[in-house]
Amino acid sequence: MLRNQLLNNSRLIARRSVRYNSTASQASSAVSKASSAVSTITSKAAGFVNCSIYWAKVVAELGKHIYVKEGLSPPSGTQFQSVYKNLWQQILTQSKHFANSPAQLVDTVTGVSRQQVVAGGAYLVQFAGLFALGEIIGRRNVFGYPHHHVEEEAEHAAEH
Repeated sequence: MLRNQLLNNSRLIARRSVRYNSTASQASSAVSKASSAVSTITSKAAGFVNCSIYWAKVVAELGKHIYVKEGLSPPSGTQFQSVYKNLWQQILTQSKHFANSPAQLVDTVTGVSRQQVVAGGAYLVQFAGLFALGEIIGRRNVFGYPHHHVEEEAEHAAEH
């Protein structure tokens, strides 16, 4: 009887140690996977930061050279104010003028030359291209927003 009891206890201890060893190895493998993922992410982030800093410095230096060579200077407050004040006055004058004689508005619109239409179209295409480029950069995807499949969403919901 004592022998059976010792045998049962040794089997119980063996089962517990196997369970403990298997869960301990699983835990250590999970920790190693997590640490490798974190180190990968940090190394990639450091690479992106270094690259961003480098190109920001290159652009800043290029801007400095252009600024000096072209003799550029920022507008003064009075220059800025006078430009926008004149622009606003022109808008008000034209709107009053066309409000008093709508036929002149029609004549002005129909009198636009082919060259002006082509130039306006070129500006429109450039604006649309830059807008699309900004959208692509913002989405980080060329064609539309990334779509998640239903199975992936179900798996994600099951995990949480």
